Amino acid sequence: MSTYQVEDQDKAVVEEFQHWDYGPVNTQVYSEYQNHGGNPIEFDEVLDFQIDQSEKELIDFIIENYISFDAWTLSTMTHQEEPWKKTSNNEVISDELIYDYYKKQRFSKNFENYLDLHNKPFYALENPAFELDMSQDDADEISTYPSYESYKNTLSIAEHDFDLLMGIV
Repeated sequence: MSTYQVEDQDKAVVEEFQHWDYGPVNTQVYSEYQNHGGNPIEFDEVLDFQIDQSEKELIDFIIENYISFDAWTLSTMTHQEEPWKKTSNNEVISDELIYDYYKKQRFSKNFENYLDLHNKPFYALENPAFELDMSQDDADEISTYPSYESYKNTLSIAEHDFDLLMGIV
């Protein structure tokens, strides 16, 4: 996902992404780390760059919300999105396509005006498999939490309950 502050279209990432077979790719990042293949990239190998606190919070927020998805799921997710479908292989995915698509997504409401993880409602990522048989209003209602902290707490409780059910705890 390319993230923007929805109200004023400020880009959090200023690089271009190309339509490659398995998903959008930033060619500079790819070139830097391609020698790792499918292996993890060690923290000390990551390029150092300066960001302010609000940019760090935004990046951490995006990572927290997408970290549980494996590479194949992320690839499948991008292949279902308009920017991907409207761009040919090896072409740059336009900022306009990215912005127009993501501003329509429930999750983008988290970025309106500014990111506030404590005092604003949190809108969870859309889950087409889970929301398949419900109205848009119902999907919106069950996917909106009083705050991001409330969402994370609910998620933690659900994970713990699942572990109990599976006999893991």
